[in-house]
Amino acid sequence: MGSKIVDAKIPVVNLFGEALKPGSGAWAAASGDVRRAMEGYGCMEVVYDKSSEELSSSVLEALEELFELPQETKMKNVNPKPAHGYMGRLSVLPIHEGLGIEYATDREACEEFTKLMWPEGNPHFW
Repeated sequence: MGSKIVDAKIPVVNLFGEALKPGSGAWAAASGDVRRAMEGYGCMEVVYDKSSEELSSSVLEALEELFELPQETKMKNVNPKPAHGYMGRLSVLPIHEGLGIEYATDREACEEFTKLMWPEGNPHFW
């Protein structure tokens, strides 16, 4: 029996204008697009009206800084739900490493995560 190759494309979600105004019709539609992308693919490409090279660079720099922390520090990010805290050094996925932020859209949750990773503070990350 042969294999069937499927041409799967990562979903593209546009987040600008009315889509950024909670409660608007465009916001509801964009929310649905995000949900479907994450449920169906686990990822998406987000297009912003005014995203810049500078913003992209600063996000990548912050992520590099986060993942360069000592493993002992990253392991403080625990969560009873599987794959919601720190994941790394798995024998089945030796080069995979992940950090989850529970309620990542909540400012206080992000501040707590930042304090956990950098007790002395990190104004560049947050």
